[in-house]
Amino acid sequence: MAESTAVELTASDPADVVALHDLYGEYEWWADRTRSEVARALSNSVGVGLQEGDELVAGARLLTDSVHYARLYDVVVAADRRGDGLGRQLVWSAVEHPAVGHLNVVLLCREGLIPFYERCGFERYDLTTDIAGAEEEFVQMARWRTHPARDETPPPAAVETPDWSGGT
Repeated sequence: MAESTAVELTASDPADVVALHDLYGEYEWWADRTRSEVARALSNSVGVGLQEGDELVAGARLLTDSVHYARLYDVVVAADRRGDGLGRQLVWSAVEHPAVGHLNVVLLCREGLIPFYERCGFERYDLTTDIAGAEEEFVQMARWRTHPARDETPPPAAVETPDWSGGT
């Protein structure tokens, strides 16, 4: 087994885009991502990978505000290398990347991966806050691109859709 080296993945390097896209293709739920989408995602995040020679064997991305938080996404290890410790090495390399090493890193994972991420130093956290003397739980929510309730519900009449085109 060759030694793995941590590398930064960038959208400006076509080889990084192709290699990460190929890794995503090994997972059914990421298989529909296009190279263009992978390039755009990399250009808007911190990409970290593990290489053995010229081969990318693992990859991940982080989004950050560069002040308080970073969120770890898309941790992937080549199918033929799973179980070799690369996932843990990748996560460690990602959370220690200079762009995020000083931040709290959070992630969302499925139940079956909790033991893995705990071995990587993550811990479950159930967030609550004190509101006027009563504990209230935080709930993670998402607004999906395609969702029947959102697609069928127009914005409130009092809300004007902003013009994000940069015009005045």
